[in-house]
Amino acid sequence: MNKENKILCEISFFMIFLIALEIYYFVLFITEGLFKHYGYNLNGLTSIAHPIILILLFVMTDLVLAIAVYGFIQKKTWTRAFTIYFLIWACMWPVWGIIVGNLAVFNIVVLVVYILMIGFLLTETAKEYFKQVFRYGQWTLYKRFVELKSGKTLIIHFFSKKIPKSGVPTPMPEGYEVMVSNRSHMPYLRKIGPHPFHYKKYTLYMRIVRLKSGVSLPIYFFSKKRPKSGKPALLPDKYDVKESNRSHMPYLVKKGIHH
Repeated sequence: MNKENKILCEISFFMIFLIALEIYYFVLFITEGLFKHYGYNLNGLTSIAHPIILILLFVMTDLVLAIAVYGFIQKKTWTRAFTIYFLIWACMWPVWGIIVGNLAVFNIVVLVVYILMIGFLLTETAKEYFKQVFRYGQWTLYKRFVELKSGKTLIIHFFSKKIPKSGVPTPMPEGYEVMVSNRSHMPYLRKIGPHPFHYKKYTLYMRIVRLKSGVSLPIYFFSKKRPKSGKPALLPDKYDVKESNRSHMPYLVKKGIHH
């Protein structure tokens, strides 16, 4: 397991554990915890204030957890601080239970767990998880692992404004830069370095042709669409681009030669 997948597994376990702990603690709060400690029960509620307080606590906790989950999935930079503040607030309940002597041992364990969870959010692992996400305007960069028939795993990078069905937010990979499509106006990644030569809407391609003599000859040509054969090419040295008067298609000529 590589470092990035390890971080993702640790973060995923953290969130699942936090949600499970909050659900269990809330149920215990009603059945055996502070709610029961002060003489209340669900069947004996006569004051409208008590169910409203319970509902507000339940809704607020659910809302906070939903916001935290969204922040973790999107790798929002505010998520760590937001979750830490929530855990500090959550610590008040086991502390209260310990003070009044309600499920003291259990509340001590929960308090220690909350403190450890806060400590985890302060580690380099959690910091690295959130600082890596690359965004371009409203677009977030994602990556998806695709397994080829050969058994090799290919990494696909793509931008999205919404949470995609598959893929995880990711940092900008080294050796790449952001470009924007002229048609869709969507950003995409391109390798930094020598790029294929373009002339207006045409791209220069090169195809190797083997002659009957056995000599291999490079053939350069322009095309608006990707051809069946040939690879995008750089403009070869000592060549210029001319444009046909009839078809207005570009072609290469050696420097110093005029047509």
